[in-house]
Amino acid sequence: MKKTLYAGLGLVFCSSSAMAELTLSGFVDMSAESITYQGKSARRLQSGNLNTSRIVFRDVEKLDNNMEAQFVYEWRFRADTGAQPVPPARDSYVALKGDFGRILAGRMRITSATTYGRIDPSYTATYSVITNINASYQRWLENNTVKYETPVWNNWQIISSLSLGKEGENLAPKEQQLSGRGTSTGVRYNNGPWFASLVYDKFNNALPGEVMQDIWLVGEYWMRRDYKITAAIHRYFGNYASGKPEQHGYDWQIGGRYFINPVNELVLSYVNRNEAGGPNGDASGLYLSLEHSLSKRTILYATYAQINNRGNSRYALSFDAIPNAGETTRGLSLGISHAF
Repeated sequence: MKKTLYAGLGLVFCSSSAMAELTLSGFVDMSAESITYQGKSARRLQSGNLNTSRIVFRDVEKLDNNMEAQFVYEWRFRADTGAQPVPPARDSYVALKGDFGRILAGRMRITSATTYGRIDPSYTATYSVITNINASYQRWLENNTVKYETPVWNNWQIISSLSLGKEGENLAPKEQQLSGRGTSTGVRYNNGPWFASLVYDKFNNALPGEVMQDIWLVGEYWMRRDYKITAAIHRYFGNYASGKPEQHGYDWQIGGRYFINPVNELVLSYVNRNEAGGPNGDASGLYLSLEHSLSKRTILYATYAQINNRGNSRYALSFDAIPNAGETTRGLSLGISHAF
């Protein structure tokens, strides 16, 4: 089969026996950042404050009129240094799609992660307060995962993912092959301006008998195509750190997007986390961003975010800028995000 890849445009290849598409796309995100933590302020270049810098390979082959094979591989990188995170891959899976729905297998985000990601106005941003606070202990991107998405019936759909755990790979002391094994199952409703979903997660932890459980209820509503309001309620309970006492509590989010004009958008997200048994897991977070579109693929942005930790909480805006316990950490970022 002869294939031709147009790297810049990410377009098409074909053969005489089957129609197929191979696309190359992604984001390069770079910003100047000022971030405060541990009583100091750091000024630096940073990658990924609006979108994760990544290269995405995607292939779709039409097998017949009702079925297609799909492949996705996302390679992350830091635009400021060229380095790759460990592991560098985000989603990496193969899938079959047909009248029966879609079946995926590989490394991918579990059902709850794709669900709150749908309503998180800053989901791919480093400063996402949902990811950094509400889902900070939760599993979201899992190896050895199988996912099934049903067809859509009268605006309803069921999505369920099964992560098989470590399967014997790189087991740490006292870990079991079932470590990381779990399910994430949700039901979705999507009709016009409305989107809503309820998801339940249950995962094994490293030690036998340790289980973490999460329930997400999320919603989204478009108003006159100019405003998008998002909201989430998250209930969690179980062992989120191996060998540590059980944690349980709840958190919530409210946010959205406002289209000021065709080239300017205002993005807002606010979260609050309350953990039972004292303030050690408590925090609130704010994300505020102004995005200016130079074109369909290039955006200039100014983002401010802060996390107010309470008690012994140490939720961070960036993994390399962990605050002191109970400290408020802040970040200001001016950057450019280019899609290709």
